[in-house]
Amino acid sequence: MADVSVSQLLLYPIKSCRGFQVETAKVTRYGFEFDRLWMLIDTNKGTFLTQREIPKMVLIVPELIKHGEEYKHGGSLKITLLGAPGSVEVSFRSSFDGVPTRKSKVWDHDVECIDEGDEAAAFLTNFLKFNVRLVLKDPRSRRPLSPKTVPNDSAFAHPPQTAFADGFPFLFVSQATLDDVNERLITKGAKGIDVMNFRPNVVLRGLQAYAEDELKVIKITGQTLYVTSRCPRCQIPTNDTMKGELTHVEVSKTIQSYRRVDAGEKYSACIGMNVCHADHGYYISIGDRVSVVETTKEHDRRGREVNPLFWQSVEKRPLDWATISISILVVAASAFVGWSILRK
Repeated sequence: MADVSVSQLLLYPIKSCRGFQVETAKVTRYGFEFDRLWMLIDTNKGTFLTQREIPKMVLIVPELIKHGEEYKHGGSLKITLLGAPGSVEVSFRSSFDGVPTRKSKVWDHDVECIDEGDEAAAFLTNFLKFNVRLVLKDPRSRRPLSPKTVPNDSAFAHPPQTAFADGFPFLFVSQATLDDVNERLITKGAKGIDVMNFRPNVVLRGLQAYAEDELKVIKITGQTLYVTSRCPRCQIPTNDTMKGELTHVEVSKTIQSYRRVDAGEKYSACIGMNVCHADHGYYISIGDRVSVVETTKEHDRRGREVNPLFWQSVEKRPLDWATISISILVVAASAFVGWSILRK
């Protein structure tokens, strides 16, 4: 492959709300620091909310006022509204000792959350016109990744996990892919889309359109990342990010016409790849080179159900003590025979 590098980095502090670009981002256990660290829940149901049901959530604008590079260094989350007055600010917590939690559902997972208070809830409730709460992912709990499409724990320096992202710590897409989608839309006389419509964390330069589909293991700044599966697309890419209305229907029609490419998700168009990381505690920056370690043509959303050996190249094999014991005995026997011959 040609030289591949990071061309854009994006964070979305509140799940399914507006995101923004950054120059560099720290990789934590759950993904980029601050990415999908907060989310909105329906007060009555306790379930998470997204642009799928509430497209105007894209008009909720988070801003990080940081005292350092990490949450623990202090700061606050400031929330404003696109095209509307008012704001609310939520301070980062200096300690989580004794802080009560509540459970919320993110798809099929119960997730431990911390309520961020009545002021933020009232501000967001007033905008959305029904009762919501802003919650923070409890850092003392772990939300594991589905084992279906990721390597086993032996391939990680930490238990693989994510915060409030749909299922994986990162979403990668190539710039050429985004450009190709736009060219197809414009050819049809439709309006082009913005990178925010597909909500990636990392945009790659140097790949041909959709070549990210064949990535399996990559390295950025010498750190290993696993490209786990394609990302099936819902209606969020059709959202007008300036109005909060699902009106760009041609986006779904277009990608459905040629991107139903995954046997495990045969009725969904796929754009971009889900990614998880082997280790944490480092930074990824715009311009960083991406080394392609391993490629594949066998990505399938069904994962281990159809290819249980897909990740054997990176998974550590358990020690076979029976084989080891036999090998030791063979070596010992050979040594004894040799010693006996020498004595003669």
